[in-house]
Amino acid sequence: MNDNYLYSYIYMCANQMSADEVIGAKYRDEPLIVKRAYKFAAELSMLPVMISPQTLIVYNQVNGCWPDSVDEEQLDREISNYLKVYSEKLGLTQDIKIASEVGILQRCAGGHTSVDPAILFEDGYQGRIEKVIKKLQTEKNQEKRSFYKAELIVLRAAQRRISYYINELESQYENIENCELRSVVKRKIEACKNIENSGPKNFFEAVQLLAFIHEFNMTEGNGALSWGIRIDQILNPYYLQDMEKGLINEDTAIGLIQALWKEYQMYGERCANLTLGGTNIDGKDMSNEMTLICMEASIREKSDVPLLTLRVNPEMDDIIWEKAINLVKSGQGVPAFYNDDIAIKALINCGIEKEDAYNYSTLGCVELTVAGKEFTHTEGARINWLKILELMIFGGIDPITGKVWKLKEKHDLNEFQDFNQFYDWYKLELENTIDKVAEFIDGASFEYYKEWPTPYLSSITYGCIENGSDITHNGTKYYNDSPVKS
Repeated sequence: MNDNYLYSYIYMCANQMSADEVIGAKYRDEPLIVKRAYKFAAELSMLPVMISPQTLIVYNQVNGCWPDSVDEEQLDREISNYLKVYSEKLGLTQDIKIASEVGILQRCAGGHTSVDPAILFEDGYQGRIEKVIKKLQTEKNQEKRSFYKAELIVLRAAQRRISYYINELESQYENIENCELRSVVKRKIEACKNIENSGPKNFFEAVQLLAFIHEFNMTEGNGALSWGIRIDQILNPYYLQDMEKGLINEDTAIGLIQALWKEYQMYGERCANLTLGGTNIDGKDMSNEMTLICMEASIREKSDVPLLTLRVNPEMDDIIWEKAINLVKSGQGVPAFYNDDIAIKALINCGIEKEDAYNYSTLGCVELTVAGKEFTHTEGARINWLKILELMIFGGIDPITGKVWKLKEKHDLNEFQDFNQFYDWYKLELENTIDKVAEFIDGASFEYYKEWPTPYLSSITYGCIENGSDITHNGTKYYNDSPVKS
């Protein structure tokens, strides 16, 4: 890495708080969501442009993953906001604070949320901008106008970032003598010039736009840090179109997917969990050529990033099974296998409409989501089951901090005649803990937008521009929360 880029990046990271303070001072009279938009734009502008002419697609060689939008003081701020609305819940918030201090609870609000790239594939960045401008022309509500102002800032910042890449690529092109490499760079320039404004027109541009969407989501942080998309359903029409025109072959497609995998690897473990296969609403298996290509790319790439999920059903072809088994045998720990019948029923039971449930994808480690239509706090709370057991044994007193967790019941271990009696007590304490945590995060999540809106994520989420509201503020169709075991 060029030392100037390295020093610039270190300076940028070291001075993030200063950047926040500058934005806060310069735009002190602006609503928080507008400040957040300026912060995102500043981050994209400050991040050095370092791209290799040898890579098949464009991605920055400097990791643009900023620290989460939610800082270490999140819980204190959430409790403060919570008590402004639920002043009678002081006892609950005190319990939640203790739960965090003794290690029962880790709060990860915001967590994992997924976009549906089809929005940008259809509209392009310029199309999204034009929709926002049209809304602004007639909108009278000041809160909604502030939201639209933020959307214009982030969408134009994304366009501007792509233009930086174009400038760098054009500079590289002028200085490259190797004809084959010049051809590679020229194709990247042409692709970037199109998707700076419009949706992709071929397979190469579709893969390139996925890389940009992922990079920008990671830069904003806390919104889509582990996005789940049905990547084979998104890319296959472009692949078939180019195959029919003779513009691509299977090996070329695999190579491009491998290049995309390398972009994901820049951001480390669980930055992306991509979904393959699955049925449509009529139960028809939707596995396709790209399902096989994505698995083959992972076999060749020999990396567990990105994670892959294969949605399975009785109609799935044996060739898909065989490729999946070969991928498992390669030792990378993927794909995960999800039973469509069980997963779809589970989502419907949680209030997801059938047409959305069949289109589910996975994100994070194991979570289900409706990409582009759901703000999922899939790590709304991590509950430490083992810590509860320890506190039971020590009478509610944490042996590390000395702090006291209020147990539902207190017992001496000598009271129990068999394990089942002890296990019944454990289940009681676990249920008591879950009830308290769930009650808190249910209320706190609806106050979340006051501190941590995500304007870029909102700009490419269904419903947000139409509703004039951030994804964290009921802008999209579903708004769900879920604690997990740790």
